[in-house]
Amino acid sequence: MRHCPHCNSEYTDDHSFCQQCGGLLNAPAVTEGGQETAMSPPPLPENPEEPTHLTPMEPPPMPPMLDTSLAPPPLPPASPALPPPIQPPPMLQGGYNTPPVGTESQIGLWALIVGIVSIPTCCLPAGIVAIVLGKKAKADPLANQGLASAGFVLGIVSTILSALYYIFLGVMIVVGIMSGKH
Repeated sequence: MRHCPHCNSEYTDDHSFCQQCGGLLNAPAVTEGGQETAMSPPPLPENPEEPTHLTPMEPPPMPPMLDTSLAPPPLPPASPALPPPIQPPPMLQGGYNTPPVGTESQIGLWALIVGIVSIPTCCLPAGIVAIVLGKKAKADPLANQGLASAGFVLGIVSTILSALYYIFLGVMIVVGIMSGKH
């Protein structure tokens, strides 16, 4: 058994620090002139509230005081209370300002249906009806604007294709009649 150099308590060789005071026990040996000596920390102060190894620090010097006559004027008093914010309009049934269910206009849907039917049938009047319904539905705030736009565009495409088809058909009839008179 060995003794702690700080508090003189006993310890075994496998400990590195004292169990009583926490001091370093027999650090690696240092040879001085061939003789082994144990390294140990400096002795603990007698009064633990006043450590001896610390020197009191002086506070840093204060910056010079500014001349207050050059300071900006004080801020004016707070402004009167602001008016209350503008409230948004109340939401309709369904959220996102959608109209109540059952009040929407179906004219945009009809413009799309007539526009789709007019293309494969090459019906010129159906294309014109799709254009009219699509234009009327775009002006109606309760109509589905996406369906109205699609019906309007399909009506224009159908009218152009139908007109080209009827012109081609007329030319073929005239060419057939002219070629049969020889």
